[in-house]
Amino acid sequence: MPHTTIPNSTAGPQRVVIVGGGVTGLSAAHRLDDIARAQRRPIEIILLEASDRLGGVIRTHRRDDYLIESGPDQFITARPWAVDLARRLGIDGEIQPTTGPHPRVLIGRGARLLPLPEGFMVMAPTRMWPMATTPLLSWRGKCRAIMDLLLPARREDGDESIAAFIRRRFGREMLDRIVEPLIGSIYGAPLDQLSVRATMSRFVELEQKDRSLILAMRRQGKKRSSAGAGTGGPRYGMFVTFRNGLQTLVDALTARVGNFARLGVEVRAIERTGTDAPRYHVALGDGGRIDADAVLVAAPGPSATKLLSSLDEALTGSLASIPYGSTSIVHLAYRRDQVGHALDAYGIVCPPDERGAVNAASFSSIKYPGRAPDDMVLLRGIVKPDRCDGDASDDSLAAAAHGQFSEWLAIRGAPAFSSVDRWDRVLAHYRVGHPDRIAGIEQRLEQYPGLELAGNAYRGVGIPDCIHSGETAAERLAGGLGSRV
Repeated sequence: MPHTTIPNSTAGPQRVVIVGGGVTGLSAAHRLDDIARAQRRPIEIILLEASDRLGGVIRTHRRDDYLIESGPDQFITARPWAVDLARRLGIDGEIQPTTGPHPRVLIGRGARLLPLPEGFMVMAPTRMWPMATTPLLSWRGKCRAIMDLLLPARREDGDESIAAFIRRRFGREMLDRIVEPLIGSIYGAPLDQLSVRATMSRFVELEQKDRSLILAMRRQGKKRSSAGAGTGGPRYGMFVTFRNGLQTLVDALTARVGNFARLGVEVRAIERTGTDAPRYHVALGDGGRIDADAVLVAAPGPSATKLLSSLDEALTGSLASIPYGSTSIVHLAYRRDQVGHALDAYGIVCPPDERGAVNAASFSSIKYPGRAPDDMVLLRGIVKPDRCDGDASDDSLAAAAHGQFSEWLAIRGAPAFSSVDRWDRVLAHYRVGHPDRIAGIEQRLEQYPGLELAGNAYRGVGIPDCIHSGETAAERLAGGLGSRV
């Protein structure tokens, strides 16, 4: 098989190689192309993807009349970059908000399902009466939580874990019974490991500004209410998808920049040339190489670590210190008359110490219409992290999820079908000290003009964050390329 070798010419357009064809790499390619067109600059873009498809973990498929998200199933509008990109791509009219009649979340305690207290916002309550009456907390736990009203703000600088932050402000019970189920299901890691400054910096800022998180959240709720934005509490309308699934975004990006992509191309290493043009060699798995004036690595952290290992040991050491976790997603379909529960919520979360294989469930066809036939229900379960790394078969994971759903939702009989999707090492875990770690990585990158990193390892794990990461990295590269005479 011939080697893929693409030398660069000092007389031709400047070449940017983007490694990784997930939503980060696609967004970067799209932004770079927009800049090149707007400024009438000749920039050659090459997007390399090792797999046979673009989109990374975003993958939507249909099974008969069901719409199934193999990876993420929604994004938030509070971080605007996904909506902004959709608008520029002309697909913002396809955005679909949550529309179920019961916008709430249930928390699993054994076989019981208890509602999240009304007005609870991720890590803090905004309404006192629902907190006073919730069966999720004991009276001792409720009294400890309300101490937030009296406690001073933290004076020490530096990072701390989400768990330490919540224990300090509200006590252990609220951490274990409410906050851990909510946030742990998002990040797929124990909260005593996760950096509060990297994941929930807003609450750190509120503590420093207002001292009490309860008072701060109540003030914000009043402001939203006076502005006509509704009262405090989980704003479920912030969660959206596309009518035909998140694949809509990938397809729209592919239509714009897919001609830059080369699928099935493995990148082995990124090497500095020692010259100004080209600056880098992109070494390929087939023994060939691509010369590049600039390189944007939009691959996950573990892959980026390998690609840059021969370039800078300190840089890759920092990258390697960002751990990644795996996840598995189970979908189960049932006839509506098989399900005894009213399904009067959007889903269920449960504490990590609860028995069972699933730590979160989404009522997919309730939350977003068009996911299943009218007489059917499509349920989605997120498998606990410790069950993802084992050797359990797809059938055993589906059976375990079915058993747990049956206990929670009074389901009778077998599912119409089940599907399991596994994703290996795709979730970045922002451990305590992550902001300083990223600052060190960025400082180290300054020694390598024309090299950028983007993706979920750095400043946010959601789809909007990955889009923003790719776009801003593309803008920095474009600004540093200058003009070739």
